[in-house]
Amino acid sequence: MVGKISKISFVVFSYILVNGSRGALLGGSLFVLWSCVPDASERAVVPQDWLWDTCHVSRLHVAKAPEVDSTWEHTQLPHRIMLPNQAIWYVAKVHPSLENYLHVDADDGAQVFLDGSQFTAINGYYYDLPSTSDTAVLAIRVLNNAVKGGLKKVNWIRKDSIDLIWNEQNDVLEQLEELYLSNLYQSDVFLPEEDFQVHDHASTKFTVWGDSQGGWAKFQALCNSMLYVPGLEFSIGLGDLTSDGVSMAQWFSFLTCLAPLIEKRVLVFPVAGNHDYDGYYDDLVPENYIRHIIRANRPTYTNWTAGPAAFIALDPNGSFPLGIDKKQYDWAIEKMQSEFWQKAKWRFILLHQPPYAQGWPGYEGDQFIRTFIEDNAENYRIDFVLSGHCHDFEYLVKQYGTQRTNFLISGGGGGSLEPDENDNRINMDTIINIHHYLLFELDEKSAQVKMYDELNHLIWRNQFPPQKP
Repeated sequence: MVGKISKISFVVFSYILVNGSRGALLGGSLFVLWSCVPDASERAVVPQDWLWDTCHVSRLHVAKAPEVDSTWEHTQLPHRIMLPNQAIWYVAKVHPSLENYLHVDADDGAQVFLDGSQFTAINGYYYDLPSTSDTAVLAIRVLNNAVKGGLKKVNWIRKDSIDLIWNEQNDVLEQLEELYLSNLYQSDVFLPEEDFQVHDHASTKFTVWGDSQGGWAKFQALCNSMLYVPGLEFSIGLGDLTSDGVSMAQWFSFLTCLAPLIEKRVLVFPVAGNHDYDGYYDDLVPENYIRHIIRANRPTYTNWTAGPAAFIALDPNGSFPLGIDKKQYDWAIEKMQSEFWQKAKWRFILLHQPPYAQGWPGYEGDQFIRTFIEDNAENYRIDFVLSGHCHDFEYLVKQYGTQRTNFLISGGGGGSLEPDENDNRINMDTIINIHHYLLFELDEKSAQVKMYDELNHLIWRNQFPPQKP
């Protein structure tokens, strides 16, 4: 076991510290993909002037691109605006050729139409458009599932150059895939099946972190720090596990950082975040997350128990705009009405997006989960809501009738931290801007939470007495 992990680490650590979200393995090292593509003189002409509008259509699928009228505004790229959970259309005239792919860099995802016909993505962000003798109307629909969103960059890339890179990359990734999809990793890093039981002991101990998101050096340090937790049973990832869900290399980097925990046989339960859906905005089916974490044809939401605690993990990222659809909502209510939830001493709701937040300017949390908690916290005695999304630590306690609910954001798993400026519409009880993980120690009499930084320094702690049934 140790020898195999060490060999994997030796091969893979040579490239996981690169922060580029799209990379290729070439000769044992990772190079940012853009360093290998043709320079500007070899690319087709990129439009400078774009028209944009929201068109007030928020659903995922649309039949065609809208007609442009005089109300549309002019802009140049990059263009990003504060329009959470909103689709934004961009239109320009182009002259595509068979020698080039169209590359689209959008936040969060994009759908592409040429002269009214939709084209699906290749490798998440590239489009093979037909050649035209005259200019054609290019319409890009950006699906923003976060706070700021918009169209950052559009460019043409020669097919022969990028195809060569993809072929070389795939040769190496196929070799690595034999390791990462082996029983070694699959047995320890997974989203539990419905009604999974970790154990039935009277106490449990687990760690929580979110938003590792390409910050591999920091995330690796946190994983190493967790090794010093005696008796650690499992570890929960609260989404945005990668910075680019469609990138295979990102998933290999993520799993490699977890190697110390895998070697120690600590179970890892990674919940999906919006960036784990990146590159899949034609249908919002996160193939890499499913391939590496779920590995079955089943929902991306689930539940499990561990001793005195019950957990329900939700996934709002499969809807546009973000939300808990009726099927998932009804499932969650059924689970909260069931015996495993009712008999638990501690009850947790897990998801990537928080209902309340202050650390990210312009963001106060997502209303859909806020409404879900407000409607169900007292009836189903929700004790903790754990989220990521904001790259910091935040804590808030709220009272819902007789039920006290604790909201914790643990988004300091490796991604870039939030700026010092905070949003003031929600007043969280605590905000700490630091890379960290949380340690939960639960028994029948109390729940203790501690926050540690990457050097395993204790930064914050709290203890919660059980509430009356």
